[in-house]
Amino acid sequence: MHLYHAVPYNMTGTVLYPLNQLRQLDAGLYAAQAAKYKGRRRLTKLRIPLLDNCLWNDVLFLTAVHPSEFRKAFESAGYVRPRPFRAFEFKLADLDLSRTAVITKMQPGEPKEYEQFDPAKYAEYASVPQTTMNYWREQLAAGQARPLLYLHIPHILFRGSLETTNAKVVEA
Repeated sequence: MHLYHAVPYNMTGTVLYPLNQLRQLDAGLYAAQAAKYKGRRRLTKLRIPLLDNCLWNDVLFLTAVHPSEFRKAFESAGYVRPRPFRAFEFKLADLDLSRTAVITKMQPGEPKEYEQFDPAKYAEYASVPQTTMNYWREQLAAGQARPLLYLHIPHILFRGSLETTNAKVVEA
C-alpha cells in the first residue's frame, strides 16, 4: 500500500514541506504554492481537529489514488492531460500513521468531515468516487479547463514534512 504526493514542478531539495514551513524557508516558493488557494483563502484558516487542531497549511496532502488510475479517470471524464502526472510514492508502512487523518467529506461551502486514517479502508481511499467523475464532467461541460483535481477524493493529511530521498517517483 502506498500514498502519493504530486512532484512539485519547481521543487528544490528532497523534502516536501507544508505551506507554513515553506513560508519560513523560501518566501518565493511559498508565494507560488499559496497561489493555488486564490479565491479559497478561507481554507488556509481551517483547523484539522484530528491532528491536534493544526492548520490546513501545517499538513501535506496525500492521496491513495495511483497516478495511472487518476489519469485514467480524469481522461474518461473528457479532460486531456498534456503531460504526465508525476508523484512521489511513499510506502504506507514507512509513514507515522498517528500523524495522518482523512477528509472524507469536502463539499464546497459545507463543513468538512474527518476520520483517522484506517489502513482497512485503503481500497476506499484509493478509488476515484463517482461524485468526482460527475463534478469533472459538469466542469468540462461548463467550459472549465482547470477543475479542482481532487474534489471528493479522500484527502489524506500528513502533519509535517516528508523526506523524498527513498520515495519512488511514478508517472502516468
